[in-house]
Amino acid sequence: MKRKSGSVVAGTILAVGLILVGVSFILGPVDFHGFDFEDSSNYQNEYTEIFSNLSSSKVYVDTINGSVHVEGWENNYIQLEVKQRYTGYSENRLEELFKSTKPEVTFLGDYMRIITPRLKKTSFFKSYGVSIILKVPYELVDNVEAKTSNGSLNFSNLNARIIGKTSNGSIYLLKVNGNAELDSSNGKVYASGFTGSLNADTSNASIEVENSQAQVYLKTSNGSIYIRNSSLLGENNTLKTSNGRIVLDSELPSSGQLKLTTSNGGIELAIPHGTGAVIDADTSNGRVILDNVPILATSIEKTSVNGSIYGGGNLYISLNTSNSNIKISEK
Repeated sequence: MKRKSGSVVAGTILAVGLILVGVSFILGPVDFHGFDFEDSSNYQNEYTEIFSNLSSSKVYVDTINGSVHVEGWENNYIQLEVKQRYTGYSENRLEELFKSTKPEVTFLGDYMRIITPRLKKTSFFKSYGVSIILKVPYELVDNVEAKTSNGSLNFSNLNARIIGKTSNGSIYLLKVNGNAELDSSNGKVYASGFTGSLNADTSNASIEVENSQAQVYLKTSNGSIYIRNSSLLGENNTLKTSNGRIVLDSELPSSGQLKLTTSNGGIELAIPHGTGAVIDADTSNGRVILDNVPILATSIEKTSVNGSIYGGGNLYISLNTSNSNIKISEK
């Protein structure tokens, strides 16, 4: 029996070794130097810096495996809070890691740049990330750009142009006045109290806008789009997704183009009482449902409707989906 037990243990060790060799073959060289299989500790380091340089009206932030939060406040200085996180590293390397991944802050003209250095050599079993919270004078900063990976972006209480890009993270706009360009993947986009032009693109997640006044171009896949208690502005507004539903329950512009397009998802449009528009709705393997809508139809079938409400006017609304229903109601 002992000999059998020894054989089983030896076989197990051999199997683990073969797995690790396979991982190395697939992923490339893996740095096991200094790795301790019993050391699964998580380490964090936090610090705060104050900057009184008030000539910086533009902010650029670039980090990795962490979140970025940029917030406007009434103070006349900039406050930077940094949170560094490490997993799988031995404790005696922490000071070195703190220094090598400390965000570099530079000032150039009216730009403040905050960039987290990348480690040149990491292993499959180790990870690190740097999150940044930046508080800036509300009246000073008029341009904010933030980039990260595997982390969320949060912009709040700002009167500025916003550019945000992340992967595997959500993006939030809260009480922001200005134009915004947002790009994510596998992350939700949410805006509340926003005023301006909103261009948002994500995938495998939803986009939600509420209590806002905006011209929008919203695009996602495998996610739904919701706009509620808001006012759409401008001449061109687009809501586009696939494998998700679209719900629009807000004030509409008086003119221009409004496009709602999806596939394998329903569309619900609630039109405010008295809003004039020309409507073209089309679906396949579904129905167009009119709920208390005073439409003068030029063409009406089970799967399509074309006509005008309240005299038509200069607002053209197109609704298109497949394998689901379109519901148009008056509120």
